[in-house]
Amino acid sequence: MNRHTFLSLSLVLLFGLITTYILQFHSIFLENHLLKCILLGLNFVLILLCLAYLMKKRTPEFPTRTIPTDPVEIRQIILQTLNTRKFGKIHEENLDVAIRAVMQNWNVLLENKHHLTFQINKHLRQMRITFAISGKKINPLTATKSEETPVENLFKNASLTVSYQYHNGENRLILQPTRKKRASYVPLLCATIAGISVGLICRYCLPVDTAIELRNVVLTPMFDAFLEMLITIALPMIFLSLVASLAGFGNIETFRTIGTTVLTRYIKRIFLALGIALVICLPFTPLSIGGEIHGGGELQSIFDLLLSIVPSSLFTPFTERQPLQIIFLALLFGYVTLLIQKSIPTVITLLEQTDYLIQQIMGKIVLFLPVFIFLSMFRLTLTNQNFGELGILFAIILTCHLIHLLMMGAEVSIVRKLSPLTLIRKILPSFLVSVTTASSAATFSTNMSVCHDQCGISKKLTEFGVPLGTAFSRAGIATEYLCVSLFTAAHFDVPISLSWLIIAVIVVFLVSVAGVPVPFGNLINYPILFSQLGISMDAMTFAIVIAVIMDYMNTAVNMVGVPIDMIQSAAKLNLLDEEKLKSDI
Repeated sequence: MNRHTFLSLSLVLLFGLITTYILQFHSIFLENHLLKCILLGLNFVLILLCLAYLMKKRTPEFPTRTIPTDPVEIRQIILQTLNTRKFGKIHEENLDVAIRAVMQNWNVLLENKHHLTFQINKHLRQMRITFAISGKKINPLTATKSEETPVENLFKNASLTVSYQYHNGENRLILQPTRKKRASYVPLLCATIAGISVGLICRYCLPVDTAIELRNVVLTPMFDAFLEMLITIALPMIFLSLVASLAGFGNIETFRTIGTTVLTRYIKRIFLALGIALVICLPFTPLSIGGEIHGGGELQSIFDLLLSIVPSSLFTPFTERQPLQIIFLALLFGYVTLLIQKSIPTVITLLEQTDYLIQQIMGKIVLFLPVFIFLSMFRLTLTNQNFGELGILFAIILTCHLIHLLMMGAEVSIVRKLSPLTLIRKILPSFLVSVTTASSAATFSTNMSVCHDQCGISKKLTEFGVPLGTAFSRAGIATEYLCVSLFTAAHFDVPISLSWLIIAVIVVFLVSVAGVPVPFGNLINYPILFSQLGISMDAMTFAIVIAVIMDYMNTAVNMVGVPIDMIQSAAKLNLLDEEKLKSDI
């Protein structure tokens, strides 16, 4: 897009925005509330388009040119091309190793005097560098027998992502820098403030009937559509994620010897967190326990729930949106996959690829999360709900997290006869990374180092248990789910009986274990949780506020629990170096 076109479109959109703003005060629109709501919706769309065009940058065109094949010169070209202030630090030594490995793999083509070309372009507003050489298909990312480390990992160590293509007789190697991650809370915070601000303006500047129609005709359908999209993708994602996680054990022998010990530890900690949450929340929860239990009603409800987990067919859990049945099928398929994994390698590969595809789709949907939060806050301010008790809920969840962390630390200190200060010093890196990034993936490498280098856990168990903990350590999110469920059930007058509490614990546990492994996955599972517990979807307005703010602390509790649980599991399996654990080095 050239400069004149860009400015023209921006002016047209700005003119349309001003026009719709003026028209909404015309007598025709003041008298017809439906037309005014439509005009407000058009106004909102034009605002988004204006922002999109104003933020869009013109992509410069760079010619393709031939370059020398000397690895040193190629490294210099890459470093000069990238604006390192916008991206992560490029590690030159790792980059040298990666480039030499590529040149070695392309050696046959280079000896045949094929020219190596170089081009800079942008894809989805991200800088990328393309190296190309004509000839037969030779993928330089495929490791040879002499290479201990895959070339793709070498580039990753240099803070570059790499991909290979073969198109029109040309081998292409595409490099993209790893961007510095922006704080994920910034767009969410902006969306929250914008939604509340616009909502308050509409609430106090528009007639009451107009505000109600705006909420019912425009905001609620858009809100419901996004929820439907989340649920549609989340359900198959839960199934694939659980099956892939169980298949990741490798074989049934590993699962029985090591996997059950480590996994049982993570599961016990989830139930510990739920027990703490129940004890803290019950004084604030109106219980409706009456004579029904004598007639068997309470036990019948629990029994019916357990029976309903078994589906009537393979497809009804997905068509009827039954999350507990989907989790049951996932656990069954995952266990059978472990038993016959060697016989179905193609199926395992297809399963992993499908799981990756669904995760990528959900990742793209999550990019629109700020828009969803804007709509939620906008819709929230047009209601008469009283949200003054949210502060109490925040305090309750934080108290539960604090007690949980203290109990975990005290257990390890007492059982292993370890100084609490030594334990805190060793696991502090995991806490700091997780609480500042809210990312289990970002904490993964730190937890690997903490477990093996600081806590003295064997490398074999570390390489197995930390990935497992990243997937199944869910105590933090389980606490949030149960506290929010109790709070919203009381707020929306859902009867909280003994059977409801037991069912809530079971459902929260299963939904927590089957967590969606994407940013703010705690928010994505709330529609499934509320539908299973009979809580109105209007409770999503509570859940959004809690999920966005508490995601950081939840992740910290989840990830700090990994090295703590690994210490206990390693001691049980005789894979713990006690001296290294207790040392201050």
